[in-house]
Amino acid sequence: MLNWLPELAILGMLFVTLVLINFRVLTVRSIAPVAALSSAIVLGYFAFRPDLAYFESPVKVLHSDALSYFGRLLSLVMFSVFSMGFYFHSELSVRDKQLTTLFTLFLSAFVSLLLQANHLVLFLGAAVGIYFCSTSLILIESGKSQAWVRLIRSRSMIFGSWIAVLSLLVVLSSFLSGSQLLGDWLSGLESYSGTEAGVWLPAILILLGSVILLEALPHPGRAPVGLGVLYFGMHLMIQVFWLRVGVPFFSKAAFLGKQQAQLMIALVFGAFTLRYAYQAVRAKEHHRWFSAALPVLLGLGFFLCLLPADKILPAFFSISLSLLLTVALASHAFLDENYRKKGFITGALIALMGVPPLVLGDQYYRLIHDIVIGGNWVAGVLMIVSWFALVLAVIRMMGTVLLARNGAKELRALQRGEVFFIGLYLLCVIGLTLLRPDLYSLLKEHPLLNLW
Repeated sequence: MLNWLPELAILGMLFVTLVLINFRVLTVRSIAPVAALSSAIVLGYFAFRPDLAYFESPVKVLHSDALSYFGRLLSLVMFSVFSMGFYFHSELSVRDKQLTTLFTLFLSAFVSLLLQANHLVLFLGAAVGIYFCSTSLILIESGKSQAWVRLIRSRSMIFGSWIAVLSLLVVLSSFLSGSQLLGDWLSGLESYSGTEAGVWLPAILILLGSVILLEALPHPGRAPVGLGVLYFGMHLMIQVFWLRVGVPFFSKAAFLGKQQAQLMIALVFGAFTLRYAYQAVRAKEHHRWFSAALPVLLGLGFFLCLLPADKILPAFFSISLSLLLTVALASHAFLDENYRKKGFITGALIALMGVPPLVLGDQYYRLIHDIVIGGNWVAGVLMIVSWFALVLAVIRMMGTVLLARNGAKELRALQRGEVFFIGLYLLCVIGLTLLRPDLYSLLKEHPLLNLW
């Protein structure tokens, strides 16, 4: 039972929350922080018990590799961080905060399934669940704004196209290998390596699936905390797709060399990142700038799939944790559209820009360095240009924040939520700096197979 501790904790908290939200007197002020504290306790116990780290599933549902282990930890961290983000949201009612706690629990369960799934159908179901929970949180935060309803409907059609493409991938997997398990599917591709059906169609499906998912990602509108949840969930979706399916396929495909495959992937992610970097530079409205800046950060992280096998997973772990805490900090800062606390918003913008030695900037600097050293100059140049454009956009927003006129009555001290997320961000910076070697050594004991 202890092997399944993270999953059982999430399901247990989900059941308790479903019961308690019917009793207002029990959940007026305590349901989100109590659940987040419980998640943190389970996380600490599971992380400090190395004998519980890895296990083999008798039904081949779960992988006993580093990616699945990290996903189990990340699902607990996500719930603690994002549930407190909604708890400190001053514009939400008690009922809304109860619902956000519930949907955040569902989200963490789907994230855990996404990073552990060895089955294409389970991966598809987890991706659909993450998108549904994220958009539901946006609708709750926005008060079911009609503008958001129309936007989500239009984006859901694009996401539905991605579901259709991935469903075709499942059908193709059944045809090639007689199985929907990722390992069996890759083995089946090798036996069809000389045929057009076994090479070009999977390549088109993988590339098209990523392009459609990237097109469905941007959601411009005012719901900063919900947008942070959506963007981080989509970040995990795309990264896991490439780590589990995309990179293993291109590393085994005989018809396309490694350099050509990496160049194609770099151009896809580079075009996406530059597009939204340009929009962030030009954006004038508060929420549109935030909605364009976050996809730039995600796009920079997508380049990690170009790294060699011994570096790709450590980069994914560090960037995902850094991105989670940075997005949570920036989301809470952008709740204040009147810029009444200029210092806090400016600090969040600096963290969002990721200038070293800040945690996200340090990871992106290492990523660019490793990509250029590996000989992929095109990807390195695309990352540098995108990062420079993001810096320009951040400096422009800083000017807007600092030049905003606020009366003496509008200025205020730091609130509890702001202190909480500043402390959490600093803890992330210190933790990743001190514990990174130990984390990497633990995760390298069970590497992810079939990478470059």
